Amino acid sequence: MKVIKWWATIIVGGLILATGLLLMPLPGPGGTPVALLGLAILSSELPWAKRLLERMKQRLQLARAQSGARTFPGVRMLAVLGGLITLWIVGGIVVWRVWAF
Repeated sequence: MKVIKWWATIIVGGLILATGLLLMPLPGPGGTPVALLGLAILSSELPWAKRLLERMKQRLQLARAQSGARTFPGVRMLAVLGGLITLWIVGGIVVWRVWAF
C-alpha cells in the first residue's frame, strides 16, 4: 500500500509540475504557482524536490523584496468579491438559459 501511495504521489506531482512548466511561457502568472504546487507534492517524497522547492521559495522572496511590492489586503478582497459576483451572475445566466429552454 505504501508503494502505491508513493507512485501516486510521484505521478500526480510530476503531472502538475509538467503542467506548470508548460504554462510558464503563456501570458499570466499561471505557470509558477502550478509548478510550485507540483514541487510541493513531490517534495513530500523526494529530497531533491524539497531542496528545489526551498530554493525557489527563497528566490521568490528575494525578488519580491527587491521589487518593493506591497500587498494591499483591501484590493485583494475586492478582487475576490468581484470574482465571486461574476461567477454568481454567469452561473445565474447559465441556469436561467438551461431552465428556460
